[in-house]
Amino acid sequence: MKFRLAALFFLSCVASLAGQPQSFSIHFPDLNPQDVPRIIVAGPSNVLFIVSAETKTTTITNIHITKTDSRGNLLGSFDFGGSAADTPNGAAVDAQGNLVIVGGTQSSDFPLVSAVQTTGAMFITKVDAQLSRIVFSTRFGGPADSASAVATDPSGNIYVTGATATSITTTPGAFQVQAPTITPPATLVNGFVSELSPSGQLVYSSYFGAAGYTCYQAASPCLTIIGPHGTTFGAAVFTKPTAITVDSTGAAIIAGASNANNLPVTANTYSQQCGCTNLLAAAFIAKISPGGGSVVWGTYIPLTQAISLPPSLIPPTTIRAIALANLGNVVISGTTPQYFPTTPGALQVTFPVPSPDDYSQAGFVTRLDSVAGKLLFSTYLGGASSGPTALGIDNAGSIWVSGSSAVNQLPPSSGPILGTDYLAQLSPTGTSLTSLTTVPAGASGSGVAITSDGTIAGLGSSGSLLLSSPAAAPSVLGVAASPAASVSSAIAARELVTIYGINLSPVTSTAQITNGVIARSLSGVQLLFDGAPAALLYVGPNQINAIVPAAVSGRLTTSIQIVSPTGTVAGPTLSVQATTPQVFATSDGSAVALNQDGTINAPLNRAQPGTIVTIWFTGGGGAGSTPDDRINTNTSGSLYPISVIGQGSNKSLEVLYAGDAPGSPSGVMQVNFRLEPTPDLVSVSYLLQVGSVSTRFFVNAID
Repeated sequence: MKFRLAALFFLSCVASLAGQPQSFSIHFPDLNPQDVPRIIVAGPSNVLFIVSAETKTTTITNIHITKTDSRGNLLGSFDFGGSAADTPNGAAVDAQGNLVIVGGTQSSDFPLVSAVQTTGAMFITKVDAQLSRIVFSTRFGGPADSASAVATDPSGNIYVTGATATSITTTPGAFQVQAPTITPPATLVNGFVSELSPSGQLVYSSYFGAAGYTCYQAASPCLTIIGPHGTTFGAAVFTKPTAITVDSTGAAIIAGASNANNLPVTANTYSQQCGCTNLLAAAFIAKISPGGGSVVWGTYIPLTQAISLPPSLIPPTTIRAIALANLGNVVISGTTPQYFPTTPGALQVTFPVPSPDDYSQAGFVTRLDSVAGKLLFSTYLGGASSGPTALGIDNAGSIWVSGSSAVNQLPPSSGPILGTDYLAQLSPTGTSLTSLTTVPAGASGSGVAITSDGTIAGLGSSGSLLLSSPAAAPSVLGVAASPAASVSSAIAARELVTIYGINLSPVTSTAQITNGVIARSLSGVQLLFDGAPAALLYVGPNQINAIVPAAVSGRLTTSIQIVSPTGTVAGPTLSVQATTPQVFATSDGSAVALNQDGTINAPLNRAQPGTIVTIWFTGGGGAGSTPDDRINTNTSGSLYPISVIGQGSNKSLEVLYAGDAPGSPSGVMQVNFRLEPTPDLVSVSYLLQVGSVSTRFFVNAID
């Protein structure tokens, strides 16, 4: 069964526009595919710490720390955790370069050192600057609690915030020693803020919460409605701080969301009214005095208009990051439904989601004055695929925001659009976009940090690190399997890959094929893997499509380099895996597939039970001697066993052919498999297993 996939291999150029103000390049300092990066923070001497959740087994997740310099060179690593799931939620670096991490743990044997509390599900752990030992590590809070954010002051004191459904240890003289209470069946979650000394001793600890609430509808009892079927429970009242910073005096500023209508807010701030109900929370920000004895100021930031949608599907306003600017101003970012307050002249004053409904979300960035009396600026920032996840402020006062958004919902940019993750540079006044760098999913969007030498670092969920350079220059911004929507740090021999970047080639050229051999140079451009040239399918200013040389087979890593008439572009070092299967898919996410009768599989042309379906994938691997620059002319098998598992039957299905795809470039492989014969077991979701690695794909089948 043949089907030419030329449109998928000889891809068109990503439009290149002039005037990209900031240059970045991608690095992969941590090549462990089991690590999921969550946090990046900068330390003294221009170092960066990346904190990841590391999957050990299906039930064990530990914490992995990677330390790099501002050029992405690995300086050290450290692992800690117990025998269950440990989740890092926040991190901060003190003046001595020690790293403090907070989060939640389910491990009964979580490592404790000089602990002030040996029970509780949240943890506070300090690791020395050299990543050689744990300085102290303690549990805190109750059995289902989790710390959400941490900050340090110039003296090394540690400030932690989060939420508790049970209780925390408080200290005499704190502004809220006793937890607010509520009458069942209503439930209550309170925030807290605590200070620890550099050695981990408790300085102060206080609740931050309230129990008052406004019913969405005037009814008794007031209910929380869960899900589309109208299941109801007693009202759930919560205050959840999610971000914290601290000024030079030791005053902590916390921010988050609450649906309590009587938080300890203060007069003369932006709003003393939350405009919230038991089903709709509002953002809040509060400043706690040094020593924790009082609330200096506190304010809600309510929506400007009520949302008419009933029940619990309205997305809440969520504050993901907070930073202090000059004059004591406070900058926050996060996600919000419609009607978040914006200010005249700000970057995006109109909700950016086309045809929005009450379920829609957008990002936002807001700057308040030093007493939270007014919004100095407030703007939307793109739609909220995951929204702004982090922010930082550079020495010039520019605000850097990392996140993810549909590209048509971001502010206009002069640079090329390469994907949905972004690093945005806003002017201090929030009125203009100084720089916008978009990259494929997984290349940024998870965090941002700024080193003391001014390097901007964006963290991606793939483990990638985007690092700025002083001047605009050619650079690689992402490496992905050609069928994939997100970047990866791993490749396999003969895999079809796409390189994304800036000024990668001065020309645009498509593949040159002579007697079935694909050229390894196009218009003077070459892509090298440890010096071995790759067969090229397309080159352009912002994109190169190629076949990974078979010569990388058996190596642990490979470094890429682009050579063009205008110079050489250094790319990242990647992990080499035996297989990295990715199925070619259509824009709706279903596999590019043929039904048994030779017609294209589609929602209106589904495959019948018991019939044969054909799919194509890349990343099947190859030996060093395997041709990697050919159009496949005859059928040959795979080096690795290939199977297809139906998610309806949970059984291996009959595979009639698995090997090189005739008429397609080397590295494109084809699988013909038979669907389950029983209609009620036919899947739409399948696993393709190639060697020891599997990937999920979808087909349109009659079930």
